[in-house]
Amino acid sequence: MSTIPAITTADAAERYLRRRQILVSHLEHVRQARARWAEYAAGQCLPDYLRREIPPPRLPRETVERLYRLLAAALARLDEGAAA
Repeated sequence: MSTIPAITTADAAERYLRRRQILVSHLEHVRQARARWAEYAAGQCLPDYLRREIPPPRLPRETVERLYRLLAAALARLDEGAAA
């Protein structure tokens, strides 16, 4: 029978920090996508003679918002678990 290797506190901390760094990185990308949507929406409100040509963002706004909520919730769960 094989034994399960023990996870040290240092290993757990390293896994936590690595997972947190990945989530924060993904959140930053989603924040940038949200900013592109805000810029695009603001441009659409301007009259034609003031409007710059800004291509619409690639992902639908609803998808970006949902990703943001999911990633923020995952980060909160991760941090909550670390505090426990």
